[in-house]
Amino acid sequence: PMNNPYELKTIEYYLYLKNWIDAVQWHCEDIIRDPQIEPNAALTLKRRIDKSNQDRTDLVELIDSYVLDKYKDVKPMAEATINTESPAWAIDRLSIL
Repeated sequence: PMNNPYELKTIEYYLYLKNWIDAVQWHCEDIIRDPQIEPNAALTLKRRIDKSNQDRTDLVELIDSYVLDKYKDVKPMAEATINTESPAWAIDRLSIL
C-alpha cells in the first residue's frame, strides 16, 4: 500500500502519486510479459494494468489542471509558442527515463 507523505491536493502529493502509479504499473507490465503466465492470471493482470493506465491518465489531467490554475494570471508573451505537450504530459514522458 502507498503511504504518500505529502499534504493532500498539493503538487508534491500528485507527483508522488504519479510516480507510485508508474512504478506499480511497470512492475505489472514486467509480470505480464512472462511467457509462462497462466491465461486467467494474465487477464486479471491486464485489467489491472488498464485501470492503472486510466488512473495515470486521469492524474496527468488533474496535474495539468493544477498547473493551469496556478498560472492562470500569467499572460503569455505575444510571440510565445507551444513547443511540447502540456506540462503534465511532459512530466509523464520524462518519468520513463
